[in-house]
Amino acid sequence: MILSGVLVWLVIKFYNAETVEDMIFWGLHALVALVVQAFGKLWFWLEMNRVSVLRNIKRLELQLAIRDTHED
Repeated sequence: MILSGVLVWLVIKFYNAETVEDMIFWGLHALVALVVQAFGKLWFWLEMNRVSVLRNIKRLELQLAIRDTHED
């Protein structure tokens, strides 16, 4: 959320820039903020996926353990 606010602030600074150099400066910073935000979201999604897979593996192990105890 904070990075989104920073990104909006950088875009506003970009549009209010008076010189081309300032536009390049603020535009590059906005691009970096956008890339960092995208990588952060990707990392978060991958972590959620990893946790989900681990949860399913543990559930399967538990089902196999319960099945093995009932077969004896």
